[in-house]
Amino acid sequence: CAMEQEKLKENAQEICRVGSRLYDGLRSMAGHMTKVGRNLRKTTEAYNNAVGSMERNVLSKGRQLRALGAGNGDDLAVVEGVEVYPREFASLPLLVEGME
Repeated sequence: CAMEQEKLKENAQEICRVGSRLYDGLRSMAGHMTKVGRNLRKTTEAYNNAVGSMERNVLSKGRQLRALGAGNGDDLAVVEGVEVYPREFASLPLLVEGME
């Protein structure tokens, strides 16, 4: 019985150590995922702003030129913005808290 109790105690201590390392790894990964999501959102917004500017300032003028007979070949392609944003993890703030 004493041997079993000692083995259970050792296992419980190892579970605690492994659990602690796992939790630290989860916190680290959650921080990375938060940063990636934030950067994807910023990149998507920058792309959409560039598409809007290109449409207003460049492509619309090209289409006017085409209508006046200045262009040959296919019509200018329609450049569309991106409407999909990265999904947010509901539980990330709990894991990342205090990391920034």
